[in-house]
Amino acid sequence: PPHPSPPSCPAGSYGGTDGLRAKDECLPCPAAHFCPLGSNTPLICPAGTYGATEGLTKAACSGACEPGHYCPEGSLTSTAFACPPGTKNGLFGSFEPYENSR
Repeated sequence: PPHPSPPSCPAGSYGGTDGLRAKDECLPCPAAHFCPLGSNTPLICPAGTYGATEGLTKAACSGACEPGHYCPEGSLTSTAFACPPGTKNGLFGSFEPYENSR
């Protein structure tokens, strides 16, 4: 008879190992990462977003980086890095500062 398929981890968690036998073996998705349904490994929050908590399920993570700041991938806060002097960033969700234009 066919073997039952292994259980999928719920969104916000990941398997971590092969041969998962039960959903309670799933691990919580760490901060600065997200885990869609059935994840085997956590995915890093994309640049321009931040992941402040465990258990995130979508690529939007905890939200967009704040204006005046930038968030490289894997950022934990919406104000990960302040834009340095001579640069600016007036937009939500930026992943790098840009130089002031005259």
